Amino acid sequence: MPMENGPVRNGTWGVYHQNEWEDILTMLKRRKKWLELVRLVLLPVIYMLLVLAEHYGVVDHLRGLDKVKAVADNFNLSYAANASTPVYPSDAAWRPLMAMIAKYSNAKLRLDKTPQTVARLVASLSTQEALGE
Repeated sequence: MPMENGPVRNGTWGVYHQNEWEDILTMLKRRKKWLELVRLVLLPVIYMLLVLAEHYGVVDHLRGLDKVKAVADNFNLSYAANASTPVYPSDAAWRPLMAMIAKYSNAKLRLDKTPQTVARLVASLSTQEALGE
């Protein structure tokens, strides 16, 4: 008994007329031309766009990593006047910073409490410290 959705001719599977095979081959050739167009033109263009986007920092900007880099640069300052400005949940860099800490840090954050600030203590000059006084 033939199946309802299959290509059945004369009660058997796979028996096609010559013009049906030609139609199938024409369709496959058209698809092959499109695939060649994609492979030879579109993929290199997409690749170059991604390379340029990475080079100019578009990917970092979209992921918020430029803000995290600014925070890291600020934390690297030790003796400047605005050194080590804390990051708060209301800051734009908070979410990407917390995502990066959660992904790459060995320290595990507590699940029952959320951090309120990320900060670094400002270094003091050794000449400013009162030793033994």
